[in-house]
Formats: sequence, C-alpha cells, structure tokens
Amino acid sequence: MKKDRLVTVTLNVTAAGKKGGEARAANMTAEERSAAARAAVAARWAGHVAKRPASSRKPAAKKGKGK
Repeated sequence: MKKDRLVTVTLNVTAAGKKGGEARAANMTAEERSAAARAAVAARWAGHVAKRPASSRKPAAKKGKGK
C-alpha cells in the first residue's frame, strides 16, 4: 500500500505579479495607466478610511469667510 505524501510547493508570487504588471502596463496607453493608478489609490484609501473610527475623522472644512 502506498503512503500519501504531502508536497509543499513554494511560489514567488511577488515576482510573478511584477512580470504580469509590467506586461499589462506595456499594453496600456498613458491615460489607461493613469486611470488604473487612480483606481488603485482610491481602493487603498477606501480601506484606510473605513477602518478609522468616526470620532477620529476630521470634520469637513467650512466654506465661506472666516471670522
């Protein structure tokens, strides 16, 4: 009877992702790269803002003349 073996495979995900990102960027126009970067920043900041408690958020600046 054969015993089952546990095989561990290590993947370098960072290197694989870098190659994919470079290839994707090479096929995009400057406007498309800019839009993708803006979307990525918005997604990252959305997570940061959602994690902060409401009491720590700064109130919006008031418009108009200051006294």
